[in-house]
Amino acid sequence: MRVLVTGGAGYIGSTVAQELLAADHNVTIYDSLVHGHGAAVPEGARFVQGDILDSGALDLAFEEGHFDAVMHSLPLSRRANRCVSRVAFSATTSPAART
Repeated sequence: MRVLVTGGAGYIGSTVAQELLAADHNVTIYDSLVHGHGAAVPEGARFVQGDILDSGALDLAFEEGHFDAVMHSLPLSRRANRCVSRVAFSATTSPAART
């Protein structure tokens, strides 16, 4: 399964990513590194540096990743949660996502 882990350079996100990798999933970590640490990104995970409020960067990550699942491991404000939800909904309902 292709999984996007937001906040994957933090303690919880990196632990989740390690478990997903150990279970042979394809993992992409999306993190701004404002609170996370690049050294926490597990080996074998793809890393995308970006802010969760940057809808353009988030759109691009979804377009490139073709994710089957998204795991949020960062505290989100209501504004950030709406941004992520919009992108995730668009990625799973667009005709391109269904091919």
